[in-house]
Amino acid sequence: MTAPCPACRAGALEVFFEARDVPVYANVQWPTAEAARAAARGDLVLGFCGRCGMIYNLAFDSARLEYDEAYENSLHFSPTFARFAEELARGLVERYGVRGKTVLEIGCGKGEFLSRLVELGDNRGIGIDPSCPGVEDPRVRVIPAYFSADRIDATPDLIVLRHVLEHVPDPHALLAEMRRVARPGTVVYIEVPNALFTLEDLGIWDLIYEHCAYYTPVALEGLVRRAGFSPRTVYAHYGGQFLSVEAVRNGGGARLEGEGAGLAPLVRAFAGRYREKIAYWRDTLERWGAEGRRVALWGAGSKGVTFLNLVGRERVCCAVDVNPRKQGKYVAGTGQEIVPPARLGALEVDTVLVMNPNYRYEIEETLAALGVQARTVLV
Repeated sequence: MTAPCPACRAGALEVFFEARDVPVYANVQWPTAEAARAAARGDLVLGFCGRCGMIYNLAFDSARLEYDEAYENSLHFSPTFARFAEELARGLVERYGVRGKTVLEIGCGKGEFLSRLVELGDNRGIGIDPSCPGVEDPRVRVIPAYFSADRIDATPDLIVLRHVLEHVPDPHALLAEMRRVARPGTVVYIEVPNALFTLEDLGIWDLIYEHCAYYTPVALEGLVRRAGFSPRTVYAHYGGQFLSVEAVRNGGGARLEGEGAGLAPLVRAFAGRYREKIAYWRDTLERWGAEGRRVALWGAGSKGVTFLNLVGRERVCCAVDVNPRKQGKYVAGTGQEIVPPARLGALEVDTVLVMNPNYRYEIEETLAALGVQARTVLV
């Protein structure tokens, strides 16, 4: 099975991996366990473009997704993530002299990062996102809608697009709209999940229906060039999990044909390695259950939701999350309650699965402060 590549529009996507009946929403939490278990499901049919390095879900249907205020994926309640976001914002302001300027963030979420960019540089902010209810900072104007150039009545000096592009089935159309609102020299910062982390480090829990596109470094750089932007730097960060490009608007230029070919061995090996990892965790949880262990999972985001749906439905008692907007709700597909860390003692948990290694020390410090005698295990 093949299909045209939406990134380079010249290569063909060849299917290399399939997963069935995954939750359509990993980042919507449900009011009851019953509603969570009845959540809509979809399929992953991932195809790889050897020409540009893009990975795309051929089974994706954008009509099944609607982003509104129920969508919740903020990580800013974690001190670890907050430090990362602070360093990122400061770096952009300093590197590009973003002071007294106009900043546009497309897909601004609840506005945390945009507000920080505005504060750090005494800037003016425009955020556009259908799930954003508004921001208290009077210097930030929020447009609760999907992005189009016609909705923006100012020329931004910096355009930010963080963890949006992977949700977009036609990336060329989005970048073309961004180019319309930019001026020559406008800086663009784009951040997506790093597909190499999934392929090389076997970060399989990041495969979710909401993400129709998975970008490798060559795919992201090539897409940006073809859209008329010139990348200044492309880099992985946040423990290799995120991939970013910093670019400016000008003539751009196409990548060379075949630059994704070097990824083919990783792609070919992925399905087998995926099955081995799934089997390992199913066996491990089964053994722990026989030993009478009480297991919780820390992180009710994409990774946690995927893990629970694939291997942890029966063997994990709850999901822990520091985001208060998730607490008291239930995990899509499996129905585990999402609880605050303070509940772990009463739940008599003895093992905590750490879904993201970036947060291990933060989690261990929290457990120690709460007096919870539980061992942590990286997933």
